[in-house]
Amino acid sequence: EIGDTIQVSGYTGKVLVINLRSTEMREVDGRFVIIPNTEVFAKPIVNFTRAPSRRIRIPLQIAIDTDLDLATRRVFHALRAVTGFLEDPAPQLVLESFANSVIQSTLLCWIDTTVVDYSNAQSAIAGAIALAFKDAGIDMPSPTLEVSMLEK
Repeated sequence: EIGDTIQVSGYTGKVLVINLRSTEMREVDGRFVIIPNTEVFAKPIVNFTRAPSRRIRIPLQIAIDTDLDLATRRVFHALRAVTGFLEDPAPQLVLESFANSVIQSTLLCWIDTTVVDYSNAQSAIAGAIALAFKDAGIDMPSPTLEVSMLEK
């Protein structure tokens, strides 16, 4: 329907116009897209508007010497202050790998899309976590690359 936020044929945006030949939508980055209805009808459509909640994935890099219990508590506490955050289903902090002195992890949490826009919620969550980690002295390092120069 017009006004729904959908994903079809690799595009994600708000439906502006549906006519006999095409569907027009504005992507989240502002681009205007016209998709032929032959393609719309032939491909799966994900309608984000129909579901009142949506899962957000936030990748996190945590210093390997960090107290993981403290980091997890700080993440979950920071989430509670974000508009639209849902306690159920419960958020998860998934530890994925260890590399370059960091723990690669992903935060999985749900938001109420009737209250907050997905992109705004994603940004608010990332900002809240960054602030919570800073306040707790938890380092979120970037991967480093060591370069050695050899003399000839």
